[in-house]
Amino acid sequence: MRHRTTDTAKGHRNYIIIACDVLLFLAMLKWLPVEPEVARGLAILTFIGILWLTEALHVTVTALLVPVLAMFMGILPGARALAGFADPTIFLFFGGFAMAGALHEQKIDIWLAGKILQMAKGSLGMALVLIFLATAFLSMWMSNTATAAMMLPLVIGLLDRVPPEKLKTTAPFAVLGVAYSASIGGMGTLVGSPPNAIAAHELGMGFAEWFRIAMPIVLVFGVVVFFLMYLFFRPRLSLHVDMTPEEGNEQGSRLNARQVRVLVLFVLVAGSWMCSSFLSAALGGIPAMDTLIALCAAVLLPLCGVINWGGIAKNTDWGVLLLFGGGITLSSILVQTGAAGFLADQVSSIAMGQNPLVILLIISVFISSLTEFCSNTASAALVAPLMVTVAAAMGMSATPLVLLVGIGASCAFMLPVSTPPNALAYATGKFPQMTMVKVGLLIDAVLIFVKAFWAWIFWM
Repeated sequence: MRHRTTDTAKGHRNYIIIACDVLLFLAMLKWLPVEPEVARGLAILTFIGILWLTEALHVTVTALLVPVLAMFMGILPGARALAGFADPTIFLFFGGFAMAGALHEQKIDIWLAGKILQMAKGSLGMALVLIFLATAFLSMWMSNTATAAMMLPLVIGLLDRVPPEKLKTTAPFAVLGVAYSASIGGMGTLVGSPPNAIAAHELGMGFAEWFRIAMPIVLVFGVVVFFLMYLFFRPRLSLHVDMTPEEGNEQGSRLNARQVRVLVLFVLVAGSWMCSSFLSAALGGIPAMDTLIALCAAVLLPLCGVINWGGIAKNTDWGVLLLFGGGITLSSILVQTGAAGFLADQVSSIAMGQNPLVILLIISVFISSLTEFCSNTASAALVAPLMVTVAAAMGMSATPLVLLVGIGASCAFMLPVSTPPNALAYATGKFPQMTMVKVGLLIDAVLIFVKAFWAWIFWM
């Protein structure tokens, strides 16, 4: 009964937000003191932005509204309005979902967890370090949520072997460490997290280029985050976990033929992505080589018998792919109507004369605050395209601004609602919400400066 009452109240809230959003949309079209075409672009941006940020309407459904409005208002013809949904980046991510699904279907993740238990040899500290590293690595290729969901039970199982009175600070360190490892590791590759692909699309980056830029950030952020967590929690990493030699043997046993095949394919695909520029040149300059590799992987995986189409479909987040398309189409609307140029002029006039570091700090604070309360994908889809036009109006490279948005959108450590891994960690019941707020606020505050200075030193 209480659950039904909560759902009803949430439904009423959503209807009120949608109604107010529609009224604001109509008011902007009629009374905004700018050219009519610009007003239409700004009205659509505001309308879609409010729905994305409040989630009064599901973010994927909102993404589908973007081409509907573009066609209905005559801003873009049908083919152009829907072109964003066939962008190469979408098919690159689809190939990533297929590969992640094959790894999961063949239980490579469980096999890796078993190997970790064997390698730790009873040391809780060593086990946690290996689990954090494995979580970060897997989240580069798999869904952050799926990785956290798989690794958290392993951590809980380890903690259950230690007397509870010894785990007051160690338990939250271990559980939050998995969630944060998933978020940080997801920054490392183009298919690791949706904001990465959004930022890379705006900058025209390929897989290898993103990897070269992002991997140092993953390493630095990992060291900073876990150093701060260690200072905050002071966990007892010297604790011993009682294990028998046989434990973990079944999960960490020898690989079967299908598991070997999927690992070989994984290495081939990852290696091809790393060398995509060389492969493209060797094959006569094939464009969108990263996407071609991803599609080849999606074809080869079923051919090799490691996953069928049903498994690929089940492991693909179709909503995220549609959200990509909506964000790309929204960017086209802003350019077509002149709204992007108008906003860039306003922002550049405010920032004119400011030190570039100050501008980077402002963007870092803004995206970190936004992503704590809103979907990181929606935040990146909304803000990244604007950064391109803002940079052009200010006469500076778009790279630091867009990368700051793409990386910053994944830096949400403070609230359970910020990311699915955070929510999964909180659901374990190993710490109160205020603990996450305190340590997350500390991490967010430090990373705001780390991100801004990194962008200033390496990306300007």
